[in-house]
Amino acid sequence: MKDMVSYSPLILGPNTAHRGLVLSEDLTRVRRGGGRQKLPDNPERFDYDFSVLSSEGFNSGTHSWDVQVTDSTFWALGVSAESVQRKRSMWSGSWGILFSGDEYSARSPSGPVTPLSLKKELQRVRVNLDWNRGELSFSNPDTNTRIHTFSHTFTEKMFPYFNTVEEVKILPLKVCVTVEQSR
Repeated sequence: MKDMVSYSPLILGPNTAHRGLVLSEDLTRVRRGGGRQKLPDNPERFDYDFSVLSSEGFNSGTHSWDVQVTDSTFWALGVSAESVQRKRSMWSGSWGILFSGDEYSARSPSGPVTPLSLKKELQRVRVNLDWNRGELSFSNPDTNTRIHTFSHTFTEKMFPYFNTVEEVKILPLKVCVTVEQSR
């Protein structure tokens, strides 16, 4: 049964995707496409940044998701406030880490770009959002090491975001099923 069940903690919101991005049919992968797709210019859609938001946002609780970033030369991921600008640079309301030109860095609305020193190239990134405690942390699930943590008092719904050149993928969670027999 476990081989038949796959659970993704997030799915991507097609109405937010930049016209230059292509989403997989199951809405768990995003990659840059060959051109701009003919999609409606709705207010949710990113026009400036090649980004897409998760279809679900969070305004309380603890949430975690893993993202495969293997073989991508540029990616950024983290969370964006519901009110983030979609028609110009999203960094006015986003917290996250990015990889570009073989360098890792962290960005937030209130601080400067912070270079990150990593000993090994990332294949996967785990994102943990503790909305109530005001913590957004990133770690390497392969080595169980912390990459970066932001502390901020979140006041609105936060949406996971993804930005890439090649492809990034939201990884499924392992599903554990136990069966108890009744007597």
